[in-house]
Amino acid sequence: MRTEWNRPLGDYHVVWDDRQPKTSPVAENASTDEFHVTAIRVSQKLSAVDQVMALAFETCNAQGRPRFYELAAQAATGQISRREFVEGINAAEYDATLRLKENFPKLLPLSRAELAHDVLYRKMLEAPVGFREFQAWSLRTHNENYLRAQDLYGREYDEIVAQHKKETPAP
Repeated sequence: MRTEWNRPLGDYHVVWDDRQPKTSPVAENASTDEFHVTAIRVSQKLSAVDQVMALAFETCNAQGRPRFYELAAQAATGQISRREFVEGINAAEYDATLRLKENFPKLLPLSRAELAHDVLYRKMLEAPVGFREFQAWSLRTHNENYLRAQDLYGREYDEIVAQHKKETPAP
């Protein structure tokens, strides 16, 4: 486990940040280009199993950073719409969910009784296969993380577009 933790994600090193997440009540990863570090924050309000689950998810999610950068570049140049940007990031995060769904239960199998206390773990197991199915399921079940992400990534798109306009001289 320590070997994997010390392995960089691309040219970024992963570090633990024990502060509460800022953009989610559950967990987040945030990278700094200046220091090539990805910090992972996980809520201490989660059960121990869900904390490990959130850490694993954010690590998988951070591995999708090149895809996020590509989407941001396309947004800045107007190649994709706000909706396409949000869906692209959601699809990348869904890929992380599928990786966990396939591997996490093998690493940490739990009984039905144990699952009763671990909301994130249970939701991961319930997540359907297929991105469109996952989107519909997330809306139908009022998945807070998915709904919050819609707004968060939409605002991120707006910021990227505004920044690009500010940096690009008018013709």
